[in-house]
Parts: sequence; C-alpha cells; structure tokens
Amino acid sequence: MAKEPKKEEKSLAKPETTEPKVYERFFAPIYKGFGDAIKQMGDEIDKQFGELEKRIADFKITTEVKSEKDKYLVTFKLGKEITDKDLELEYEGDMLILSINKEKKTNEGIETHSFRRTEYLPNADATRITTEYKEGILKVEMPLADQYMPKKIPINTKK
Repeated sequence: MAKEPKKEEKSLAKPETTEPKVYERFFAPIYKGFGDAIKQMGDEIDKQFGELEKRIADFKITTEVKSEKDKYLVTFKLGKEITDKDLELEYEGDMLILSINKEKKTNEGIETHSFRRTEYLPNADATRITTEYKEGILKVEMPLADQYMPKKIPINTKK
C-alpha cells in the first residue's frame, strides 16, 4: 500500500516571522518617548500649579454684588492680611476693577503677588462711589447715574 502524501493544512493564523513587526520596529519607540514626554509635562504642570496655589493662598476672595433700584452694593471679602495700601479700585467703562498687589518677605527675598477682580456694573455714577475697608472686608456703594435712576412719570387724563 502506497502512502498518501501529507496534505498541507492551511491555517488562518498569520505566519510567524522572525522580523519585528512594523509597529514594534517603527512606532513603539516613538510612542514610548512621546508617552514619557507627556508624563514629564503633566508632572511639571502639577508642580507649577501646586506652587501657584501656595502663592495665591492668601487671595481667597469672595465677591457679593447686590443691585438695588438706585445703587449697587459690592462686598469683597479679602482676608485680614490684605491692607488698604495693597488695594486699588477703579471704575472704567462700566467695569469695577479691584487690583491687589501684596508684597511678602520670604527667606529668598521679597515676593510680589498680584490679583485682579472685575465686575460689570453699568451706569454707576463714578463721582459718587464710596468705599469702606475694615478687617479684610471692602464695601463699595455705587449709586446709579441720575439719568438711569427710576423716575415716576405722571399720567395726564383728558376731559
């Protein structure tokens, strides 16, 4: 009896090769280096934001704006370490601008911290704005300009 020749079985699996695959050969080193660079960048950003949070920790400022029929009342809660000498307040183009420049002595020298808060408050009369600063709280009263004040208009009847 003669032996039948073996039939070659065809496999659907990809043939094994000894050469590295294209991805491993060309792209893996690029992605690995890129991934390392992204991680370093993320670490640096976290470090910078951590330092920034420490630097502006003194500037946890809250603002409250109340609008009444004839004026705005604005309250800035700044913190007791901020003095009136650190503050600058401006009203320009319907914007109330509070700027804080605080110098702080450290072991390395003097650090300057700046902060700015802007509130849109239209139609105030800049010549009649009043302020009061006490124990870290700045209160600003901003009357509306006369032309924007509510006016009662009499109604005439015809007979």
